[in-house]
Amino acid sequence: FISLTASDGTSLSLEALRVRVVVEDPLAFTEVAMAFRNRDDRTIEAKFQILLPQLASLSRFAMKLEQGKWQEGEVVEKQKARRVYESYLRQSVDPALLE
Repeated sequence: FISLTASDGTSLSLEALRVRVVVEDPLAFTEVAMAFRNRDDRTIEAKFQILLPQLASLSRFAMKLEQGKWQEGEVVEKQKARRVYESYLRQSVDPALLE
């Protein structure tokens, strides 16, 4: 299950999906790269959802910006993350909040 939904409820189309798996017993490292397209002429806020297997955990979250640079995610306390996310929204910066 993968979805990206705009704040107005419309879905953004998944344009590309690439999955790479490396097995190092007893673990498997899976990299999932997705590209979504915003067909609007405006900046939108969207909610990304992905269903992980029961014992899976996230070790990296990054977003590729228009300039081709990567914006790395950082794990912080939940309330602090929400405050930072909201402040970036007001600055028109591309934030991401992982819950």
